[in-house]
Amino acid sequence: MAQLFDEFHDAELVAIEIDRHARSMMLRFASGSSATKTIGLSGVSHFRAVDLITQNVVSRIIVSSLDRLSLEDIRRWIGWVTSLSDGESFSTPEGSAEIERRISNEEYILLVFVPSWGAEIVIIAKSYSVN
Repeated sequence: MAQLFDEFHDAELVAIEIDRHARSMMLRFASGSSATKTIGLSGVSHFRAVDLITQNVVSRIIVSSLDRLSLEDIRRWIGWVTSLSDGESFSTPEGSAEIERRISNEEYILLVFVPSWGAEIVIIAKSYSVN
């Protein structure tokens, strides 16, 4: 796990703010020490969350620019984030290839929030900040 995100292990997701028009997001987390941390994202191109419940605890956060991801993993996450539960990807093969290229060239960042309980989240964005 990328050292920057180690502090999010076992943190609880307590808020998601989405500004669709500005293509930005903010995710707020509370940890056992009652400190809150936020992850801000800009240039959000894709977002998907499933199993969002009243308590959502993060096991780890995978970040394409910090973690070693195989091309197979990147393709799998692109397919997942561009799909709904009851259907195939809404992205064209060309569109998915372009997303893959931009992630590989670090023009986009792929973030995967792996849950220990609750929400699984994938976000593709141009940049992020941690506060």
